[in-house]
Amino acid sequence: MSAGDGEDLAALLRRCETEPIHTPGAVQGHGALLVTDADEVVTVASADLSLLATDPRSALGRRLDDVLGPGVAEVRGRFPVGEPFSAPGPDGTTVDVVAIRTDDGLLVEVEPPSDVDIRERSGIATMIRRLQSSTTVEDLLDAVVTQVRALTGFDRVMVYRFDEEWNGTVVAEAAAAGIGSFLDLRYPASDIPPQARALYLRNRVRLIPDVEEPSVPLVTGVVGAGPVDLSDAALRAVSPVHIDYLRNMGVRASGSGALVVDGRLWGLVACHHYEGPRRPSQRLRYLIDVLCGTASALLGGLVTTAVAVEQVELSDRLDRASAALLDGGTDAVSALDPALGLDLVDADGFVVVADGVAVASAGVVPGERSLAALLARLDADGGAVTVTAAVDTDLPGLVDRDDGDGTAGLAAVRWREGGSDWLVASRRELVRSVRWGGDPAHKEVVLEPEGARLGPRSSFEEYVETVRGTSAPWTAAQVAALAELARRVGAAAAERERRDRSVALLMQRAVLLDGVPPVPGLDVGATYRPARGDGLGGDWFDVYFGRDGHVTLALGDVAGHGMEVAATMSQLRHALRAYTLTEATVGQAMQRLNELCFELLPRDMATVVVADVDTATGRVELVNAGHLPPVFARADGGATLLESPRNPALGVSSSASFEPASIQLVPGDRLVLCTDGLIERKHGPQLDEQLARFAAAIDDAGPVTSQQLCEDLTRRFEPDGVDDLTVLGVRLQAGTDDERPGAAPPDRG
Repeated sequence: MSAGDGEDLAALLRRCETEPIHTPGAVQGHGALLVTDADEVVTVASADLSLLATDPRSALGRRLDDVLGPGVAEVRGRFPVGEPFSAPGPDGTTVDVVAIRTDDGLLVEVEPPSDVDIRERSGIATMIRRLQSSTTVEDLLDAVVTQVRALTGFDRVMVYRFDEEWNGTVVAEAAAAGIGSFLDLRYPASDIPPQARALYLRNRVRLIPDVEEPSVPLVTGVVGAGPVDLSDAALRAVSPVHIDYLRNMGVRASGSGALVVDGRLWGLVACHHYEGPRRPSQRLRYLIDVLCGTASALLGGLVTTAVAVEQVELSDRLDRASAALLDGGTDAVSALDPALGLDLVDADGFVVVADGVAVASAGVVPGERSLAALLARLDADGGAVTVTAAVDTDLPGLVDRDDGDGTAGLAAVRWREGGSDWLVASRRELVRSVRWGGDPAHKEVVLEPEGARLGPRSSFEEYVETVRGTSAPWTAAQVAALAELARRVGAAAAERERRDRSVALLMQRAVLLDGVPPVPGLDVGATYRPARGDGLGGDWFDVYFGRDGHVTLALGDVAGHGMEVAATMSQLRHALRAYTLTEATVGQAMQRLNELCFELLPRDMATVVVADVDTATGRVELVNAGHLPPVFARADGGATLLESPRNPALGVSSSASFEPASIQLVPGDRLVLCTDGLIERKHGPQLDEQLARFAAAIDDAGPVTSQQLCEDLTRRFEPDGVDDLTVLGVRLQAGTDDERPGAAPPDRG
């Protein structure tokens, strides 16, 4: 019956993948097996020991050489363990013998001589040289199948290469005339389950000389002994499923040898014979093992060379793609040409993403909605590299087909750690036909008294599948090249940021006052602390003399970090000085400053608070543009946050008006301003709570100087260093006109 229930088939596939094929409890019937302990005493034997002219009952418990007979015992001492040899058996008949070392003792396999044996030993060196002369993978594999078929006489010899999912494709073939070709046919991974692939790494050569030959059970002389591990035994009995599989293919005898590259099963040399049994001798199989080992080593070198050639070509493309990054005068992200990114990894689309925004692209890229979803997924996953040739399978729901998006493959590499900064290469769908040796989805379920089991495929007629929804696969070298390009972009951006920070720091130091100038009648103090790690913020303060003996105090903060922020800060500081001298009021000066921000600095937003102090009267006109509220502290006690009017930040609206507040100071009164770096925390008290603490700390300060107060506040609030901070304070001293005899009492509003 055919499998119709997906869950039942999945369960049967899992059972098939866990079948203990290394402990079948039997051997193939053409030979005899003896298992010994460390003292070479026979503990297990196959039920048929006629080749040794004895039976299991007589063999168990005896020493190995006694069972093998003096002829074999004498010859085996001249051969290393693992190398086959011929010797006269107990009855004088020649037998072929090989001993394999195990953790517990020896596995000894005995077979009759075979007519499929090494004929001309002088030709072996020629065969090895033929393999060594190969210059490409294709040439080597053709040499392998030709040499193995010449040695063994199998009707068909193929090289069967595994892909990343363990499906196999026939990539080389030598076959007898008239039996057709399997070249380029593909076979599903389930045809050779995982435990069978694992055994090939341990025991490279496998032979089944006759699928019709019954297996022979093992007999043990140890009470309670577990199953015998036959992983290293060539005589190991074959799974009934595999026997049926070969029968369904019309194969009477088969053999295989493993091709292993970098410790991983790369492929198999698979041999089929159709007309009858075929049993290459132990010596010939040993030679096939040597040939497969030689081919594996050569294959590893050719694969490495092919990868190296690809890497050299990619390195040249990489240098071209990243050449502009070396231009120190250009922003790294802007310098990267996405068209060169396309060429680098043979992509259909390429997108450069900085701070979550696609800043440059080339080719056919994911649609806007798909790209937004992709970036959200990449950021959420937190990894540095994401690669897939099947987006719909590996990242379901990510691509919006209604967005006009044909993306099927993606390779994305983060170029700045911790940010939403990516290089994204995309490939469109590659519709292709795959020739399978039979329908890979067709499995047989065999009903037996003990339950159902998965049977072998019964149909091997060519089945052509049209594969959709996938792109051409990304090679490891391409992914590595994309990752190196991302590293270079990140390094160039970091270097540019470092240079910008140094230049900006010089600009900022040129703008910021080294200290506050002495102001008659006022005690002024200020502290400034840059962000941790020389991070450049947008804080600035200024104290300067205006008209009619007035003094202007300003404190501002430009959003962001870097050289552009420092340049904006410098422009605002100088413009504000000019406007306060040319405009009639501080409010009008702020209006002009806002227009400047809106027209000339559209990407920047800034906050500023300006206090115009009449040192003769103690009258203060205060304008706050989106900044934290200043604190007004009376000499006789009590500190108040000056919450209103709170005007919008600069650059938000071209038509914004800026309402002033009037404050009257008497000797000892203070006005204290700060930037958010002093009191804001990502994880900590709320801003309102911090502002209340700020006002209370000023109220508690007592009669200290303004400079002492600013320094004390900076220490007390223990800023986290993420942002720069500034504190600016002023206190009215004795000697103003308000204190002259007969002067009117000040308005405390």
